[in-house]
Amino acid sequence: MKILKQILGYVLWIMLSFIYAFIYMRIVLGAKRNTGLSVYFNWVYDLALFQVGAILGGIIAFLFVLIDIGYLKNKLKNHTSKNVIRFLVLVGVSLVVVVSHYLCEKVFDII
Repeated sequence: MKILKQILGYVLWIMLSFIYAFIYMRIVLGAKRNTGLSVYFNWVYDLALFQVGAILGGIIAFLFVLIDIGYLKNKLKNHTSKNVIRFLVLVGVSLVVVVSHYLCEKVFDII
């Protein structure tokens, strides 16, 4: 039962990391345009939102799970606010991934 509870907890953290990535991609891509010919090309917007958001969410989730299993799990055994600390770590990992994506795409023009 303890393993099932742990798996469910990680699934929730992973879902939150994907939500962060999709929110970031929504901010980067902006709003959908529903005028003229752009109506016919909304699928490109949806594809970019889903594909890049899923990749970034996977990277965020992978890094968070590695940090949680490797470091946080041992440090937060008897801590009262371990979920708050995990949330802050997830936000920090998300910020690092988002900033590195922005730098690679806009500043260094690698992507």
